[in-house]
Parts: sequence; structure tokens; C-alpha cells
Amino acid sequence: MASYNYTESTNSNLICCICRMPFIDPVTTRACSHTFCRECILEALKHSLHCPVDRLPLTIEGLEHADPIIRSLVDELLVRCPSEGCDHVCQRDLLHGHLLDACQFVLVPCPDKSCTQSVQRHSSEGVKCIHTPVVCSTCESEIAFSEYEEHCSTCADSSIVCEHCDSELRRADQESHLASCQSAPISCVHSSHGCLWAGQRRSLESHTPTCPYEAIKGFLTLHSTNMTALQEENALLRAKVDALQGHIRSSNRDLQAVKSALGPWYMHSAARPSSELPIHIQHHVASTSSHHDSSTMTSTGSPSEGPGTFASYFPPESPASTSSPNSGQPNHTPQERRNAQRTSPNISYNWDPASLTSRSVARDVVAPIDLSTTLEGSLNGLRESMVTLTTTVESLGRRNEIALTNETLRLNEEIMSIRAHMHGLRMQVCLY
Repeated sequence: MASYNYTESTNSNLICCICRMPFIDPVTTRACSHTFCRECILEALKHSLHCPVDRLPLTIEGLEHADPIIRSLVDELLVRCPSEGCDHVCQRDLLHGHLLDACQFVLVPCPDKSCTQSVQRHSSEGVKCIHTPVVCSTCESEIAFSEYEEHCSTCADSSIVCEHCDSELRRADQESHLASCQSAPISCVHSSHGCLWAGQRRSLESHTPTCPYEAIKGFLTLHSTNMTALQEENALLRAKVDALQGHIRSSNRDLQAVKSALGPWYMHSAARPSSELPIHIQHHVASTSSHHDSSTMTSTGSPSEGPGTFASYFPPESPASTSSPNSGQPNHTPQERRNAQRTSPNISYNWDPASLTSRSVARDVVAPIDLSTTLEGSLNGLRESMVTLTTTVESLGRRNEIALTNETLRLNEEIMSIRAHMHGLRMQVCLY
């Protein structure tokens, strides 16, 4: 299949769905009116006798030439000449004539009948074959006639004249001569440090004693060595800083995930009005907020995260748990503490449930929990308490059902007894 270099975007209606290129020799199916390149659909029918679009049965006999309008549209598409070096652009149907007669970069047979090679059309105008070998008069190497001029300009044995000292030398010795030519312009050896002198190589010896940088060349060498070491150290430190920044970004992502997982448990006390907290917690928040704000300030003046972050969600510790034996406060025995923890391990000893009914409770206020354990332990305690509470509620429900059933039976028996007495009274009234 011919390949074209299109210069403009093509309408999608002129694209073959098999090769995804503009139609070439388009044909259309009679059954479903789908259009394809002839070579594309013939190759597809070798694998499956179905239309590639709607999978209807299709054979070669079911193909016909596409509508002339489609052929005209694809033939008018602009393409670029495929010959290397030619920038000619024309319609696709005119490209064949351009390559056949006009393109100067297309390959044609060599004009010399004895030569079997090809040349570009613009090189075939002469009578002599460009592939005829010729011998260089300088290096005596054999090259093609078409490459002779280029070889003469780069021949290593040809003679050239130095542009600085006008001496004649071989082209191959040009680089070594420039490295020692006394008339070649050079800069001072201390130009990298700031010396602006520039002149011929023969004048460098007279300049060196007067160069202000020559007297401190030892310091400059030491400075260059130290500068190189500092640059290497800076590169190493920069790599470490980049690695640390990557770790910080990873830690920030982990912290955001933790904050999202904690939900309402993670909130700074300053972001939550103390009036929304339970009464017995407000005094604790007021007493700890000043200490927390002063102890969690960083060197940049921004508050840092610390243990006080969760203080607004927890009640103060029980006086009984912090009082000493000689303080006069009642102490719980170990057996009482074990019984209390067994019943509800997350409820503090001095929590009064009536405090939650004496006022409107905030939407996200949680029940006081034991501060002597971690958040995970507190959540586990709350979960166990919820299981115990659920079991208790279910048991209470069953007891209520049994009591209701018994009471219903008793009431039914009393009603039957009353009915019997009423029947007896009715019989006596009827006798009298």
C-alpha cells in the first residue's frame, strides 16, 4: 500500500477504520454501505468473511467501487513529495505525475549505459557518470567523481596556510600547529579568575610577571580546590534535602490519612468553642488551654500538635484516681475498681449521666472516657461497652415481653372471672 505524507488533518469520514489512514482505492459493501481501502478489506476477508464494522456476512463479490465523490475528496488531499530534499506539495492524484517527470530529487538510472547505479534527476544532466572513480592528486586515494570536490576540501594531505602566521602546513597538522603557533591569539592562564588580558602566544611570557593574579596563584589554586569540594558537598546536601523533603511529603500524606481516620477526634481546642463542651469539661479546657498554647508554639510562631490536641474531648481525671491516701478523699478498693472496669471499662468513676440531660448536648460531643489508656484502647472499651449495653437492652426487652405476657394472662383471667360473676347476677335477676 502506498504511503503518503499528508500536510493537513483529514476528515474522519474519509478515514479507513482498518488502517486508520485516508482511503486508497476505496470500495463500499453492498449490504451495509461501509467503505474501506481495497487492500485493507481484502486482507480482512482472508481472516473472516464478516464486515469489520457490524459483523454482517461479507464476501469479495459483495464489494463495489466507492462513490465518485469519495474518490474525488481523497484524491484532492494535499501531500508532500516523498523524495528526500524535495519540498513540493500537491494534490494526491497529481503526485504520481510529479515524481514521474518534475521531481529533481527522485532516483533515476545513471546516464552512463555501462553504470548500473541510480542518481538523482538533477545529477543526471551531465554526460559523464558521477560514479566514475577518480584518483586524488594529493593523497592518491580513489574516490567517486561526485565526491571529488568534497574530498578536496577535507583531504588530510592537502596543503593549507595558517591564518595567524601565514606558514604552510598539512591539513592533518592544523590542530597541533594551532596549539603551538606563536601568533595565535590566547587568553591569560588566569582568565578563569578574572584576568582580561588577551594577545598572541609570544606575548604571554612578558605578561605573566605583570599579571596581578600571578602573585596569588597559590591562593587561587587552594580556593579552586576548596570551591570544588564545597560544590560537591552542596550537591550531596541538596540530594539529602530532596530526600528529606520527599519523606516530609510522605509523612504529611500519612498525617492527613490519620486525621481523616480520626474524624471528630482530631480537632484543636481553639477551633471548638468551649461552650459546646460539657460543663465538667469546660473548667478543664480553660485551665489547660493557656498552658497548651504556650508549650506548643514552635520557633516560627505556629502552634504545634501535642497531647493537648485531644484535651477538649476528654474530661479531667477523677479526684479519686489522683488523691493520695492521706488526702481525706474516698478511695476505691481494688475489688471495686475491677468491678467498675468489668462493667464499663471506658467510663470514668465520677461521671454523672444526669449532666448530659441538664442541657442540650452538642452534636459531636462524645461520652467521657478513661484517659489512662490510648485512643485505640478507649475505642475498644467503648466498643465493649456498646456490646454490653446492647446485650442488656435485649435482655430487658425479653423481660418486658415476658412480664407483658404474664400481665396479659392475669388480666384475661380476671376478665373471665368478672364475666362469670356478671353471668351469675344476670341469671338471678331473671329468676326474680
